Amino acid sequence: MRLRFSLALGACTASLLAAPGARANGRFPTAQQLAPAPTDPSLLSMMATFGVTLSNNAGASWSWVCETAVGYQSSENPTLGITENNSILVATFEGLGVSVDRGCTWTFTTAFTDPTIDLVVEPSDTHSALMLTSAYLGQGDAGSEYNTRIWVTHDDGVTITQVGQSLDPDIIPETIDVAPSDATRVYVSGTRRLAGVPSGVLLRSTDGAQTFAETDFPLIAGDAGLLDRAPYVSAVDPTNPDRVYVRVDNIDGSRILVSDDGLATTRQVWQAQGDILGFAVSPDGTTVYAGGPTDGLHVATSAALSFTSQAWPGQVQCLAFQGTRLLACSDEVSGFAIGASTDDGKTWTPMLHLSCVQGPLTCDPTSAVTTQCVPLWAAQQEQLGGACVLDAGTDAGSPAGGDDGGGAVTPPTSKPPAKGGCSCTAPALDGGGAALGAGAAIAALLALGSRRRRAR
Repeated sequence: MRLRFSLALGACTASLLAAPGARANGRFPTAQQLAPAPTDPSLLSMMATFGVTLSNNAGASWSWVCETAVGYQSSENPTLGITENNSILVATFEGLGVSVDRGCTWTFTTAFTDPTIDLVVEPSDTHSALMLTSAYLGQGDAGSEYNTRIWVTHDDGVTITQVGQSLDPDIIPETIDVAPSDATRVYVSGTRRLAGVPSGVLLRSTDGAQTFAETDFPLIAGDAGLLDRAPYVSAVDPTNPDRVYVRVDNIDGSRILVSDDGLATTRQVWQAQGDILGFAVSPDGTTVYAGGPTDGLHVATSAALSFTSQAWPGQVQCLAFQGTRLLACSDEVSGFAIGASTDDGKTWTPMLHLSCVQGPLTCDPTSAVTTQCVPLWAAQQEQLGGACVLDAGTDAGSPAGGDDGGGAVTPPTSKPPAKGGCSCTAPALDGGGAALGAGAAIAALLALGSRRRRAR
């Protein structure tokens, strides 16, 4: 089937290709994770290489929170989560950042100060979230040792307590996840060295992370050394707590595996050609979605797990579900930074172009977002592609300064008010074609992996 879609090259791609050295943090702007609020469809958050981007009006407009306002370093790729009362949690190397006012004010938990490797909001109780932390202890008999612990909040990040005991100090943790249908089923992945040889580790708990059973996961090696890097828990089936999906980084392309016995055993179901950065399972568990910058979007039924490519040739940076619609992070070469699909990814409606981020989130004058992000906005706006064509039409619901937060200050460097949002205009192109034009020159940059990138 031939598919037509709007590819937003135009001025946006031209400005990215001509980008000078003025970049807010020196990193190429790329979307990395989407975290919709579990009960409030108006609140959406995106983690990107340039900070946190928020929409408080269901994606009609987007505002920016810089890394320093949250409290982490620009070289990091933190993990986002939103709880029942719209508290935003950010897992960083500095600890766990929490905002209870939709992004204006950020505090770090005092329960622990260790680097937060991963977090997951519990689908069955979205007031609750699990955090995975790990701190380097030093060198032991078997090599490097770490104090890896699991923490839980049941009140949207107000109080946080440790669950169970520290994990084996030999384990370098990567991901944590919890079964949507059974909160006592918790899964952790990581690596360790056995007799000096790196090996994967898969952990499963049936008592809410109090204790874990362990399965060694051999990493594939080739003539020149290891091909696999590490296993990552990508998803747990919404209805079956024993079915777990695992992604394995491999230098020849990510491997997708599935377990039907709670990670006691796994089997490979797909070998991708490149990195898989996006993974999602439909709310009813019947359909599985996986994609990356090289492979595009692939879809399979959960029964057959035979992945087939969709006609949309976009580069996938992340995948997530909001209700029954599939959301994707992509790039302007593919047509959008954030898009939504209701037909299994065959067609997409753009929700955000990076150059249409409207400026720093409007907050109190004393907020770190105001005092720290506003001075950085001019350079950040240039990095994102500059101002785009403003559509004529109905008001998008947010003034130039990104007035999503209900604050009183409009940053003076923001764009004029947008009517109907902001879009980069370009002719519609055939979705099955390869005519990416000049945008292909930045595709490789957008696809660059960085630490803590994993499909979720």
